[in-house]
Amino acid sequence: MGPRQISLNKDMTYTDVMDVLKSTFFPNGRNFITKLDKVSCLIGNAKGEEIPRSSFPLENFLDQQIHAKPRLYLLTKLKVSLES
Repeated sequence: MGPRQISLNKDMTYTDVMDVLKSTFFPNGRNFITKLDKVSCLIGNAKGEEIPRSSFPLENFLDQQIHAKPRLYLLTKLKVSLES
């Protein structure tokens, strides 16, 4: 879907940021590929690595990004269905 510029408050928690990312990339609970309830979501970096919840509130994460422009990614993965 490409990059989006969003405004976030420094005191936002992992859950707060996740809610903003989900509503940005899955408006009305879906995007052009799938529905939000069919994917698992994590907040990650450009390398596809999860940013741990311990890096929040957001100000903690930003403090670690001294030399780089801060970027957050919504990492999604289709949930595996056990139905036959």
